[in-house]
Amino acid sequence: MIISDFWQKYSAEGVWRKLPHSEGWSPRIEGISKQLCTGTLGIAMKLIGALVILSLVFIIGYVTGYYIHK
Repeated sequence: MIISDFWQKYSAEGVWRKLPHSEGWSPRIEGISKQLCTGTLGIAMKLIGALVILSLVFIIGYVTGYYIHK
């Protein structure tokens, strides 16, 4: 299987390792993710994401309830 071969190649004793640079791992992506996921900006991004998900769940529930109890 492709997935099991990939898992065996990039994991050691159940601990995930970073992909090497030669296989498409980009340090630029790592820098962007560190910038967007840590510090004050990271907290703001997580808060905005949580509010968006909460709003979507509320809207889906509202619409579903409207049509069920119509």
